[in-house]
Amino acid sequence: MKAPRLFQALKPPLPLPSQQLTLLQLLEFPSSLHDSTIPPHSGGRLLGLFPDSNALKNSSSSNNETAIDFKASSDKVVAVEFDTYHNWDSWDPYYKHIGIDVNSIRSKATAQRNWQNGKIATAHISYNSASKRLTVVAFYPATKAVTLSHDIELNKVLPEWVRVGISASTGAHKQKNTILSWSFTSSLKNNGVQKKEDMYIASVA
Repeated sequence: MKAPRLFQALKPPLPLPSQQLTLLQLLEFPSSLHDSTIPPHSGGRLLGLFPDSNALKNSSSSNNETAIDFKASSDKVVAVEFDTYHNWDSWDPYYKHIGIDVNSIRSKATAQRNWQNGKIATAHISYNSASKRLTVVAFYPATKAVTLSHDIELNKVLPEWVRVGISASTGAHKQKNTILSWSFTSSLKNNGVQKKEDMYIASVA
């Protein structure tokens, strides 16, 4: 199957055995599924990850806009979102935030975060298979870090092989997002022997 356009920059593809992951440490965003395709009508607030067919119109909107409720996606996706814009939908927090999404644009957990325009931020995303906990730590230099965690069994949510990538989107308003660098580190258990593999994926100036 042709590699999804979201991840064509990753050559060769980097499929990973999700059931063997003991620790993930990434900069600025993980995850999507192996041999996936970009869902139709998934731009804007759907981040290029979730199809518009997941949306159910709900007439009980308090702001005269169509409220949207999202079913779980048929694609298996675990994502960390860095949301800088409130979409005025019931599912979207009214504050700028970090969110952990599991098969849906409706976040399982969120943490408020103040964004500093033009400043360089660092984010660490880690998963510990022993505690079944996904943790995000984000900070600017000389500021207090924002931490968000969510308990999840990745081997029950994701397929055996997954891809790691980055997705971004805008709607009527635009902003510039620059990823200076990101890296991936994993510790895999193989026949009782722990082997550590470091992979440097991309650097963007």
